[in-house]
Amino acid sequence: MLDIGDQDMGNDSDWEDEVQDGLRQLPPGEEGFLQSHAGGEAVLQAVMDGITLSKHIDSRTRKNRIQQRINAWQRQIPHLAEQYLKWKHEGAPVLGDSDTEVETVWSLETVSFSDLKSRVFRHIPEISYVNETLVRNGFLGASPEKPSLAISLELLEIYRQLRRVCPRFSLDALGRALCHIHHLPRHPYLADQISSAYDCFLEIQRHIQGRHNIALRRSANWEQENVCAPCLYKTADEPPLKFSFLAAMDGNNSLKLVDSTFRAGSVRTDNRVTSSKRWISPEDVDVFKDEVNRKCATSSYLNATAAVLDDLPEADVDGDDVAWLNVTEIDELAQCVNTCVERWRNAGPEARKKMFALFAVAGIFLAVCRHGHVLVICDMIRSGEL
Repeated sequence: MLDIGDQDMGNDSDWEDEVQDGLRQLPPGEEGFLQSHAGGEAVLQAVMDGITLSKHIDSRTRKNRIQQRINAWQRQIPHLAEQYLKWKHEGAPVLGDSDTEVETVWSLETVSFSDLKSRVFRHIPEISYVNETLVRNGFLGASPEKPSLAISLELLEIYRQLRRVCPRFSLDALGRALCHIHHLPRHPYLADQISSAYDCFLEIQRHIQGRHNIALRRSANWEQENVCAPCLYKTADEPPLKFSFLAAMDGNNSLKLVDSTFRAGSVRTDNRVTSSKRWISPEDVDVFKDEVNRKCATSSYLNATAAVLDDLPEADVDGDDVAWLNVTEIDELAQCVNTCVERWRNAGPEARKKMFALFAVAGIFLAVCRHGHVLVICDMIRSGEL
């Protein structure tokens, strides 16, 4: 091992004096100092500008990154839906041995429940997007342009059905499960890749459903009119019931959204809206925002509670049409009314009214039928309900 103490530190011939060289070099911008006044400085500046690389200024920001990806996917949805229907009807095309020498053949990493490997794809003639080839072969790219990973359509369909029975099963959990299945270390970015492909997969399903509704000549309100067949379907000569339709509504304050003014950074643009008629937009909800203020408060809290209790059925009323409502439950219903009125925002103290000032969306409010089907749903925007 070399010992620093054994080196010859007294040999000055090994040192180079950089001070003199530095003094001979002109500072930046003064390269033409030694030239004459005949215009040589301008010539030198032109030469230096020609050989100096210009700095590229990237004006793009991450604020519109999501919106650009959405726009790129939206342009492809009609084409991808067409290839998806062909794949469902005919299956994936078979790649022959002679096709491997064609220049249009290329490979890409793919992931599914059964395997994680590189597959060979052959471009379909007269297509506009790479994802058309992938969808025709049963896969979907993780990005709209130049994907580096393709997700199996069967995997996306399985996850869609899993979310129906277990909404808590997130994309991050799916990504971690795939890493365990394929014996891989965790890849945090895998959930983002699956999320992009899954959003596109849902858009393909909505596009196909729209074409299906047009072919069957269904109106725009068909979904709301047929959301629950036992509740809404009427047969010929059906005897009327005392209560032909029963529904319940309640709010959930677990799905909160913090106001952007309380968060660092800027909100990324995202103009996506749901196509379901069951989701009520904030504009439709705001129609009734001043309804309470327009009405005069003609009674106090006790009078309002008493008026509600007077509308309840009596204990000796024939309840054959409402088999699940007995005398005991009528008393419980009265107690629930008192609790709801007591906890309502306008009836609470000032400290309770300001509790949700941090949240732009305090939760969701929905109405369901007796069979559990969601009738309508909306966001509780700046609501103080507990």
